[in-house]
Amino acid sequence: MERKWVYEVVKYLPVEELDEEIKKLEKDIRVFQRLYFIRRLCRGMSVEEAAGLVGVTKATGYAWFKRWNFNGYEGL
Repeated sequence: MERKWVYEVVKYLPVEELDEEIKKLEKDIRVFQRLYFIRRLCRGMSVEEAAGLVGVTKATGYAWFKRWNFNGYEGL
């Protein structure tokens, strides 16, 4: 039988504060992913290719593309 190691984690922040920080950063990650997609389009890649590389469907890629063209950064 294999022994499981238990590690003690230093709790610099309460779990609730960690949850808040994660929630703030999740939006940044979504915008980052969308900007990465738009940059690929600007470099000549098709919507289908760019969507595949950032891990979203073609339909999502086209939605981001349209939002970018209508509203720029704010649309993302």
